[in-house]
Amino acid sequence: MTLLHTGIALLAVALFASITDWRLSTNFTREHARFLQSKVAELQVDLDEANGDPQALLAEIAKETEGSRLRQYEARVLTSEGRTLGETPGMRDILPNRTFPAADSGPPTLLKDRHLGKRVYALTTVMLVGSRGAPPVQLQFALDVTRDEALMTDFRRAMALSFLLLAPLLALAGRWIAARGLAPLRRITGAARSITPVDLSARLPVTPPWPDELSDLVLVFNAMLARIEEAFTRLSRFSANLAHELRTPLGNLSGELEVCLMRPRVAEDYRAALESGLEECRRLQVLIENLL
Repeated sequence: MTLLHTGIALLAVALFASITDWRLSTNFTREHARFLQSKVAELQVDLDEANGDPQALLAEIAKETEGSRLRQYEARVLTSEGRTLGETPGMRDILPNRTFPAADSGPPTLLKDRHLGKRVYALTTVMLVGSRGAPPVQLQFALDVTRDEALMTDFRRAMALSFLLLAPLLALAGRWIAARGLAPLRRITGAARSITPVDLSARLPVTPPWPDELSDLVLVFNAMLARIEEAFTRLSRFSANLAHELRTPLGNLSGELEVCLMRPRVAEDYRAALESGLEECRRLQVLIENLL
């Protein structure tokens, strides 16, 4: 019972942790996608306002990332043929071109996170359409999700540690609860052991009050003991009456035979003794048949 309670509690904790982890991961992914879509839309507007000149994109990217040691994102602008036009400083060393997926003409989507050293990036490549006949350009976008990933890692470690700590605590709590719940049953068992055939008048104590689940059991058990005591009393009375009924013919038969054997007698005396003994035997036979 203790193991069952502990297993159910741990399963509930694991289920809660899994749902929370899934919700956090889903929310982070959704926020990353929103940021990407918003940033791509902003850069597309900048490109349109510059009549398709990619230098406007590079200026906007440099403005947002320059002078920041911890950048929110890294970006690279390429021609449709894949020639690099510009990128955030140092991006080539940590995020070369081959790290990014091929450009997708559909809506921007983030790929699976990539661990590069101590940093974690969500990578994607989108195609920005040029205006007024200008050629399209590719935008390689790397969103820095290191903090979010660190938060998820810390959460998972905390949940794993909580699970390891809760396992023995829940086992001890379940054992204590089970012992407390089974204490009335042990009292009933001890009281039942004290009842012997020598004294069938003993009963389970009604006070102190039993739990609601066991009060009916105690009453039914006491009623059963009362019926057993009554049946045992009737059986004892019946045994005493039976012994008396058997003792009388057996005593008569034994007495007549002893008197007959005290001295030699004629054949008629022996015959009379045998006939009297046969009559007593018939009485015993009738008595036994009535008992059956």
